[in-house]
Amino acid sequence: MRPLLAVLSLGACTASPSGPADTDTDGSPPVSAIATAGAPGPYRAGFRVSSLDTEAVDGTPTTLRMTLWYPTQDADGPQAAYLHDSKPAPGVLADPTPIDGPLPLAVFSHGAAVYAEVSGGLMAHLASHGWLVAAVDHAPDVFPGLTARTNPIYLRRPRDITALLDHVLDGAEPGLTADPDRILGIGHSFGGYTMLVLAGAVWDMDTWAAACGSGDDDLFCDDWDPAREAAFRAGAEDDRVQSVVVMSGGDHRLFGAAGLATVDVPVLHLTGALDDQVPNDPIGDRLWADLPDVGTPGHVRVDAAHGDHTTFTDFAGVGGSPGASPDGLDTETATQIGRTLLAGWTAWRIDGDDDAAVVFDDPPFHDDLTIAR
Repeated sequence: MRPLLAVLSLGACTASPSGPADTDTDGSPPVSAIATAGAPGPYRAGFRVSSLDTEAVDGTPTTLRMTLWYPTQDADGPQAAYLHDSKPAPGVLADPTPIDGPLPLAVFSHGAAVYAEVSGGLMAHLASHGWLVAAVDHAPDVFPGLTARTNPIYLRRPRDITALLDHVLDGAEPGLTADPDRILGIGHSFGGYTMLVLAGAVWDMDTWAAACGSGDDDLFCDDWDPAREAAFRAGAEDDRVQSVVVMSGGDHRLFGAAGLATVDVPVLHLTGALDDQVPNDPIGDRLWADLPDVGTPGHVRVDAAHGDHTTFTDFAGVGGSPGASPDGLDTETATQIGRTLLAGWTAWRIDGDDDAAVVFDDPPFHDDLTIAR
């Protein structure tokens, strides 16, 4: 296996000042854009905790904990910490001065029973490349304080992200200005489901209304209220989102092929062959097969042979973490792969840098990966 850090170092050495490097003698793709995507960007990453006033599905006012990562030129300052100041964030500064905007904006949706900063390392990496990243705790589907998942959370999650977009784009965060024409959605696990809804996926309500009305015990039917059916049928797409990254995303069963056929933006679909919570067979493979044609360039799937459910989170390679495999990628390799894929996708699909498409070429930049386009 060719070490990823060696690939990145090679890219830094072989990049030509006048353009991308030539193809390597071993036949691998040019590596200059790969090195750029995987390496820290020109800025330090800053971190801020704020709050988002919104409402529950039933209209009850509520306030969500919100987190933001952003680029700064401050050289030093206090270190940030995640998860209510309980988890140090090395290299990330707490509340530094942001650079001037407008900045491209990424919105992140965490998985079930975790928290907004669960993929904080990847979000800080995007911030170092000049991105503003915003996330919320999808309460009550959050740690700590998790309650049992019930039907409203399936509608609440995409609405949370739409409210988050409204908040940031309205300039409600001091010193942070977002570019409304450069918006990416990113979600892990249940957050991947959230992003598919924002990208245009619709629920198969003919099937689910009948099933839930007859007492089906699926989680989607918990606390089922037939009056909510109209809200689900209306969908929750947010057409401000130009592309989504779905990391180990599940809940294909809620959409089916017809529901996914309405996705109308490019999807980067990241999966792991060792993921036992959202397995490729049947979930990851079916999701990929059912994504519709959105033109060229279109969707991309990247599957990691030793990827598990933690690969695109801060718990990658941490033994004993829920969803971790003893044969999963080590922390360093998983982190570098995730950074390279996310920064490469933003450069290619949001900023229009065609050189960055090399990150998704075949052969892949790391031999644990399989790429389909």
